[in-house]
Amino acid sequence: MSPNPSESRTVPAYDAVVELHARYADTLDRKDVAGLAACFAPDAVLVVGEQVAAEGGRTIAERLTSRSDPAVLHIPFPPAVCGVEGSRLRTRSYFQLVDTRTGRITALGTYEDEMTSTDQAVVLTRRSVTYAWKEATP
Repeated sequence: MSPNPSESRTVPAYDAVVELHARYADTLDRKDVAGLAACFAPDAVLVVGEQVAAEGGRTIAERLTSRSDPAVLHIPFPPAVCGVEGSRLRTRSYFQLVDTRTGRITALGTYEDEMTSTDQAVVLTRRSVTYAWKEATP
């Protein structure tokens, strides 16, 4: 994959990539399983740390929404494009989790994503989540 998005004319528009990140956070925070599943390809993979946590868009969405605290907001930062090949690309971005009851940041980390463009949208084919820091839970 080329690290320079300008080398490919078929790369998904950056606005669509940013929209995907926003939809992911919004649908996860609202526990919208169908909306979150639509952010993923049917054969997508979710990796947390070094472990495959779930496979398949619907399964990933169900796992994430079932474990998400309704008082915590997912705040994604704008992604950096790291590589492009045709309609596929890799991005890296930061995220933070914020507890709406206290206003405190409860976790910081990175998303390393692989995505592709379909006729309908840009979708994640692989999301790797790495926590740089998580608040200890009592």
